[in-house]
Amino acid sequence: MEIYKLIGEKGSKLTGYECVSVYHDFRRHPQEVTNGGMDDYGYDHFGWFGFTIELWDAPTAAGVNKGKHIEWSRRHPVADDLKLL
Repeated sequence: MEIYKLIGEKGSKLTGYECVSVYHDFRRHPQEVTNGGMDDYGYDHFGWFGFTIELWDAPTAAGVNKGKHIEWSRRHPVADDLKLL
């Protein structure tokens, strides 16, 4: 986990793009885990440290502070929708 954090911090510094853990930050329910990406497979089978890179994020580009991603997607201010428009 420490290596992932270090790589993520470096990537954020280089790109200005937030590093988000699918495992920790995208759970819709505490008992539910999101998985199935190539980065999961590479780590589980080969020990590779991998990241899935998103090329763009509309809310961030619009200046929206999402805070916790899942909570924001469930309920957020109308002002955020106006920024996205």
